Amino acid sequence: MREVKIGLHNHFRTSSWVKERDLEKAAKIARERLGPGAVIGLVNFSDFRYEQTIERSPLKNKVDLGNAVYLPDYDVLVIKGQEIPTNQGHLLAMGVRHGWAITEHEDAETTLRRIKGLGILAIADHPFYHEGLGQFISDDIKARAPLFDGFEVYNGEAEFGFSRGPLPKDANRKASDFYFNEIYKKYPVFALSSSDGHSFGEIGNNPTTIKMPDNYRESFTREGRSITDTLKKGLLSEEVLFESQSLGGYLGGAKHVLELAAIIGNEKIAKSISNVPSPFRYLDRKFHGTSNR
Repeated sequence: MREVKIGLHNHFRTSSWVKERDLEKAAKIARERLGPGAVIGLVNFSDFRYEQTIERSPLKNKVDLGNAVYLPDYDVLVIKGQEIPTNQGHLLAMGVRHGWAITEHEDAETTLRRIKGLGILAIADHPFYHEGLGQFISDDIKARAPLFDGFEVYNGEAEFGFSRGPLPKDANRKASDFYFNEIYKKYPVFALSSSDGHSFGEIGNNPTTIKMPDNYRESFTREGRSITDTLKKGLLSEEVLFESQSLGGYLGGAKHVLELAAIIGNEKIAKSISNVPSPFRYLDRKFHGTSNR
């Protein structure tokens, strides 16, 4: 068995813009901060930033695994994720197939059952922060907790909160308390620490360390289900270590909120002065890359 550090919840940027060297840059940071065998996620949000990052990268040595790409030059695995807005809050899906997207803005239970049936990991991200599903779960824990594979007990950007307003303070403490008091050992749901970073500087912050077989990559197939199965098995074991950097998360959250406000502001200005679509809008739901598998 070997220790592997994972950081599944990353967006790289607040906007969905992608640059040619993004994949190489992220892999280099992940290797430096998380070590060999690192596993990171790149999460779409109403866009296809994962697909564009992979397609635009000039790296030639890439192993396509269907829902992830392995980079042998760095010994880093990058898994595709999608943060899905549901009618009750946000849901993090890890292991979504390249070129595919889960339908947004549906009932949370409907979405959960759909992605579980596809072998995709369903994770409650920032559950007691803005747009989290913590209350949704606690309202009927016996019926709803089993619909999830994972639960973020620490989300870096959820450190940015206030006593009043839409960004609640102490969201991470509440998430951790809820998980270890109400879910741990009662349901097969793993705990996860994540950065939820919207910058390259946050890659590798707040990782989760798990034990995985020495040859775990050899079991990965193009169908991708073995990747999510292997990760889930490691995350459900008793040998899991969480790391958190509250200051880094707070600063990252503040930066993200400011950038998001600027994007929204520019969209409103663009709409008020012209009928031309704002360049800040998210990409179309259909992926227009060099391949669409």
